[in-house]
Amino acid sequence: MQTSLGVKVSVNAHTAFLGGDIGNYDGDELKLIPYIGEVDILKLGHHGYSSSNTPEYLYALNPDYLVQTGY
Repeated sequence: MQTSLGVKVSVNAHTAFLGGDIGNYDGDELKLIPYIGEVDILKLGHHGYSSSNTPEYLYALNPDYLVQTGY
């Protein structure tokens, strides 16, 4: 089991989700979609690794901007 902290930030009419190292090993991204909803900014999970940021997740969150940190 892996754990990570994700933070949803809303200011006025803008929303960002900072996904930490959230991956989709156990379908975690898909489970989170209903709680996150659409966002303006998405920090890609786990530095943009292929084990995170599935097409379904990105499509559902529909971000205007993506941010990749690290590597």
